[in-house]
Amino acid sequence: MAKQRHLKNAPITEALIDFKVKLPSDFRIQGFESLILDRYPKRIEQRKYQTKLHIKKDEQLTQDTEYDIGGYFFKSEDEKNIVQFRKDGFSFSRLNPYTKWNDIFEEVRNLWDIYTSKASPELITRIATRYINRFDLALPIDVDDYLTSPPKIPENINGNIGGFLSRVVVNNPGLKYTSIIIQALEMSAIPDNVTVIFDIDVFKQHDFELDDDSLWPIFEQFRDEKNRIFFESITEKTAGLFE
Repeated sequence: MAKQRHLKNAPITEALIDFKVKLPSDFRIQGFESLILDRYPKRIEQRKYQTKLHIKKDEQLTQDTEYDIGGYFFKSEDEKNIVQFRKDGFSFSRLNPYTKWNDIFEEVRNLWDIYTSKASPELITRIATRYINRFDLALPIDVDDYLTSPPKIPENINGNIGGFLSRVVVNNPGLKYTSIIIQALEMSAIPDNVTVIFDIDVFKQHDFELDDDSLWPIFEQFRDEKNRIFFESITEKTAGLFE
């Protein structure tokens, strides 16, 4: 494992904080249309399509397609910050280059206040922090040089690992949250390289009241946990690539 520390060139391609909520039944999604356009000028409708097939005896098959607006994506001018205001929740994503946790967390709290002032959620049902890391390595490689717990080829099976996908779910009984750890190896768009994807999703499913004081400190626990998972899962050789 690697020692925990700040990595100047961390391989984070997306950092996301997400809330799932229950909104009042009479809430109209159009209330989100122009809330943050002054700061996030690029807006995209999040549409949901539903197709219904009608089959009647001795009649031609017909179908109706309906769509509903489930929410809106808002993007900053440089498209590095992405906000979702949805019927079922709110999320904020920071794309590469990553800045720092305090900047992201402060922005999330400001945007969350805007979302809740308009939507007035009845309950918060799930909160999550997800970090997706991605980096390329030149072939040939020994995966054990870079990851502390990669999938293994069974003993007495000849050959080299050309790719893998691992998904591990870890339940924390003490703090009652769950971590999903995904490791993948695939061919890279860069010749003679492979891409390592390391995806850490830490979440808690629980019914929180809107004014629950315990909500925000949990995100700090999530941050600490995702950092532990990341550094426990990589070697010093890997960490050195991103100093």
